[in-house]
Amino acid sequence: MYFYTSKNVIHSSKMKRTLIISFLIFAGIFNLFSQPWPKTYPQWSGSFEESLIETYDKGYIFLLQLASQNNKYFVIVKTDINGNVLWDKYIGNSNTFFRVGQFTNTSDNGLILCSGVNTYDPGGSSDPIIIKFNQCAELEWCSDINTPNIFDYADRVRQTPNGDYILLTYGSDPNPINRIQLYKLNSTGDLLWKHNYPGDSVIFDEDGSDLTILNDGYLITGTCFSPDSGQTGGGYERPYYIKTDTAGNELWRLAYGRNNGYQGFPGFYTLLSTSGNFYNVGWHSNYCDTPALFKCLSNGTEGYYKDVIPEACPGGDGSLNWLNDSTFVLFAGGTVNSSTVLKWMRLDTLGNDLYFKVFPDGWISHTGYSVVTSDKKIVAISDKNLQIYFYKLNSNFDFDSIYTHPYVYDSLCSHQIVSDTIDPNCDLIVSIDDSKNNPQKW
Repeated sequence: MYFYTSKNVIHSSKMKRTLIISFLIFAGIFNLFSQPWPKTYPQWSGSFEESLIETYDKGYIFLLQLASQNNKYFVIVKTDINGNVLWDKYIGNSNTFFRVGQFTNTSDNGLILCSGVNTYDPGGSSDPIIIKFNQCAELEWCSDINTPNIFDYADRVRQTPNGDYILLTYGSDPNPINRIQLYKLNSTGDLLWKHNYPGDSVIFDEDGSDLTILNDGYLITGTCFSPDSGQTGGGYERPYYIKTDTAGNELWRLAYGRNNGYQGFPGFYTLLSTSGNFYNVGWHSNYCDTPALFKCLSNGTEGYYKDVIPEACPGGDGSLNWLNDSTFVLFAGGTVNSSTVLKWMRLDTLGNDLYFKVFPDGWISHTGYSVVTSDKKIVAISDKNLQIYFYKLNSNFDFDSIYTHPYVYDSLCSHQIVSDTIDPNCDLIVSIDDSKNNPQKW
């Protein structure tokens, strides 16, 4: 970028040198903030990503698990609209082990995060924890659901419309048949209720991986093993859905594929359509792990499925997002005729390919989490070889431009947010039975 003036002619060599130096400094600053995508973060080499959201100020926050530090820390990273780091928060200490779940933003523009931690079970077990951060990324409260000598953890946490929290956990019960639980906690982390959802005669080895808040209840999405309808004994890996009411009582469950033959498992998040149906992408594994879209109807019956790169064997995909009410965007890829094919795709709700762009093999191949922003851009994160790559595309899957408009970040915080380390000191919840009696909380 160049600037000219027509009113003055500079004759002084000193002033010329000053002008040249000023221009070079400006050019360096401009280039610093106009680097093309992707952004990389060498300071977090040896990490893998766990979540990604857009914030109210058009910045982004992502969550990293520090495998390089033996999972004793995870990091919350806030960037501006161009992916430049604004601050980071290390969570943990050198003595504890974290199994990171997920996080999301809350109605007060804070963050809610769930995990597993061995603070009170140092012998190799862990407990589910839920951590609330305020608008300034400061620890507001933290609750540890203590289950001695059980390896359990939290996978998802979501906020209800009235400000309470629903927590999806794995194995958080003394009875090993109870592999999936929901907890409800109030806005300050006190336990309200807990429900178990054990398998049955045709559903076993089940795991919950996602949680969706509905107007009339909650949807658990996960994976189970189940035979085809009419068969006895054994089973195939299948997507698994459990619908509850707002009190956590089970309304229906579905081992997807028992009737239509689908085998495989879902990845990432479940999307809710305006008509109340549920969409997922995942791996269709009847013959080879092939990326596929599948639909579960709102009444708990199978809809349909479609391989999105039918010739990919094996293949995989990243998270699914709505571009608008009738169109998805998805990153998918796989081995086709012995070559790697990687695509960003626009799909209709039947799984038909409306438009795609092929990308070369490399860092983009490990794209997992992505979001569609408020201005219909696609922001995604990859952890190829435990190196973090962060990038943005427009709706035609071209790398987006760098924005020079000044934005104000974290305006809801009364002071500047600084990078630091937080060692969460959680309240200990010790009442975990299914009754709705008042819990003990120390």
